[in-house]
Amino acid sequence: MNFFKKYKYWLVILLVIVVVIAIDLITKSIFEGKEFTIINGILSIYSISNPGGAWGILSDSTDFLIILSIIILFILVWINIQLKEKTTFYSIGMGLIVGGAVGNLIDRFAFHQVRDFIKLDFLNFPIFNFADICLTVGAIFMIIYFLFLYKPQAQKPKS
Repeated sequence: MNFFKKYKYWLVILLVIVVVIAIDLITKSIFEGKEFTIINGILSIYSISNPGGAWGILSDSTDFLIILSIIILFILVWINIQLKEKTTFYSIGMGLIVGGAVGNLIDRFAFHQVRDFIKLDFLNFPIFNFADICLTVGAIFMIIYFLFLYKPQAQKPKS
């Protein structure tokens, strides 16, 4: 069997992970310490450091969040190994989740906090980063996949 055909979905996941991490780290570096408006009243760059998780929960619990992230990443790898019915849609979603998680994990290891910079000016919403967007979109992909697209193979009867 052709290597690329056999590992197609793993390769898609890996490619998405690498792209997400690269974009995340580059954008965090570019916008760190910056503050400016992109679209007046809608979108701006406002650099902050978040020592906690989403919405600042578990603030100053970096070690716990690192351990939790690593455990979740191992669970995601296990799920991916167990799941035999993968599609490109699934692989992109999984890659977005893992890439986003690793992007924020790198910040937690390197800075003991996560660098956020994207601010929605039209509503009271926490400032976030590219990794957070990828985590959210990836989770939506997974929900769609498992609710509407996933078709488990029928088990073969034992002889």
